[in-house]
Amino acid sequence: MLYRATMRRTSLRVTHVLALMLLALAVCGCKSLRVSDTYVQADRATFDVVDPVVRALADEDPTNDPDLTGPNGTAVLLMLDSWRMRLEAAEEK
Repeated sequence: MLYRATMRRTSLRVTHVLALMLLALAVCGCKSLRVSDTYVQADRATFDVVDPVVRALADEDPTNDPDLTGPNGTAVLLMLDSWRMRLEAAEEK
């Protein structure tokens, strides 16, 4: 008998906690999915510094950095292009 009463109280507490968590997610969830303007500005500043340096290293001249030539350099350049596109998309919003 005592076991059932304890389980019922525990079950109610878990249900209340889950309901509160779902309510908090519903209220805050959509707003938190949006990237803040401050973050986008900071990411743009970082990109503007990193992009020219990495592009200079990832060119075809192996004396710059042998690890960033050929396929590795191509992958790095694609990563930079992807980063730039994500930034542009975030800045349009």
